[in-house]
Amino acid sequence: MLKNKPETTSISSMTPDEAKSLIEQLGLNGVEFSSLMGFYKNRVTDFNRKGVPDNIAIILKLSVELKGKGVDPIEIIRKIKSGDAQDSMSGENND
Repeated sequence: MLKNKPETTSISSMTPDEAKSLIEQLGLNGVEFSSLMGFYKNRVTDFNRKGVPDNIAIILKLSVELKGKGVDPIEIIRKIKSGDAQDSMSGENND
């Protein structure tokens, strides 16, 4: 059982420019990233006013790391959204 309250500080200090740079490294623009993630189309533009949420910062950082290791994070996200991710993650090849 936790005795101390978890810290409420941001786990990322990602700036909007850093987020946009990571999105570009994925080969996407802001509207394409928003569409991929199921956000409204101007969500990335809102980073300038509201900051980059931690969950989006984590997704971006993980995606760029995966891409750097030769894994296509965009395809993984699409499979997760379509419900096909379980088969690909279990090592089964249904193609």
